[in-house]
Amino acid sequence: MLRILTPSLFLFVVSTDAVNPSVGCKNPPSDGQLGFGLQAGQWTDFDRELPGTQERTHRLYLPTNYALAGVELPPPLLLYFHGWGGSHESCGDRCQSDASGHGFVTVTMTGYGPSDYHSWKHGGSSDSPGPLGPTCDEPNTNGYCDKYEDSGCDCSLADRCSWTTCFDSVEQVLAILDEVEESVCVDLDQIWAVGCSNGGMFTFELARDERSASRLKGIVPIVGLPHWGFSEGPLFDNIKMMGMWGASDKVAPPISNTNDPDKTMDTADPGWYYTSAAKVMKDWTSEKGCLGDGQDTLNENEDWGIGNFNDQLDCRQGCTEKTSSDRVVGCIFKGGHVCNRDFIWEPVFHFMLENDDGGNNNNDNGNSYYDTSSYYNTIDHNNWGWENVGSNDNGFAALLQLILVFFQTLLGVFTGGSD
Repeated sequence: MLRILTPSLFLFVVSTDAVNPSVGCKNPPSDGQLGFGLQAGQWTDFDRELPGTQERTHRLYLPTNYALAGVELPPPLLLYFHGWGGSHESCGDRCQSDASGHGFVTVTMTGYGPSDYHSWKHGGSSDSPGPLGPTCDEPNTNGYCDKYEDSGCDCSLADRCSWTTCFDSVEQVLAILDEVEESVCVDLDQIWAVGCSNGGMFTFELARDERSASRLKGIVPIVGLPHWGFSEGPLFDNIKMMGMWGASDKVAPPISNTNDPDKTMDTADPGWYYTSAAKVMKDWTSEKGCLGDGQDTLNENEDWGIGNFNDQLDCRQGCTEKTSSDRVVGCIFKGGHVCNRDFIWEPVFHFMLENDDGGNNNNDNGNSYYDTSSYYNTIDHNNWGWENVGSNDNGFAALLQLILVFFQTLLGVFTGGSD
């Protein structure tokens, strides 16, 4: 069969789902606003500082098909949070190429703290003890409070379990989110929080905090778990979650290595206590009002591409009685404390881009809102020429690249695209 893609179908498929466009979809940014002059496929860094805190650098990426964005086609938004000591650059090609190629507006942020200790505050990270006691084996743990005395921490009041900033990380994120929504076109009903390690732990905080929870579609914690005593599930039952945790992770072990099946302990920098992945799945399933304990097996017909990595992933789900678009999914993968693997990110993108009616981006019948899967697969990311807005490019080159990719694909169809 010969497949010929029209330009519109090649770039996206319009969903029947309702969308909720931001102000930025109606009013393009003016000079001085975030995103002014930025073209599809470009990115820019920007510095921001809230009163009484520290100036930090963040990064905004526009997707390759952003020229199509508008009131009827607002793109989803991905907020990425780095691991402990990382920065807005930590996401790398996963945000610059993959997320943009899948149609996401992406914002990567930098947490508070000194260089090499940038961090995100979440339950128990700087306010131990928690509901179940200290969040670490205090006598045998060397805390890091002294690194954050200029980041809001009073170490005279802290135990040895404190290891992140004491500034309000949720407030920091909401200030950036408000600004993005004001000047960039995004779908307010498709805002995702994705994080690695400390950033993954922080996504649980965003899903629980009353200031941020209502604004999220879902969270994706990668090798990040709540501290022991701080696993409560989402504040609202419509928040989705896909967790990815390493079976041999010594920093945030997902499987109990203590005498309590719900409790794990960091053995890399010994002493911090976390909640087991099974307990997190149980808490999220319960808080969403679902049956079971979050340990149901996956249906191979609706597994978000997880079946492509059966040799790497062992996944369970909660809320099976609901549509596939409102599940709680947790995967244990073969590996340690790592975030940048295909078997992590490919299912994550499928999960985030799934429709509310259960339609999937990766089949011919899916009505996913911003489906760029076919388009994404045609791009040679090694030669795509991602550019900073500070370059000499004025957007015309980006348009030429889109046209070139399109005609190269048509040429491939006519010369060898039959099956």
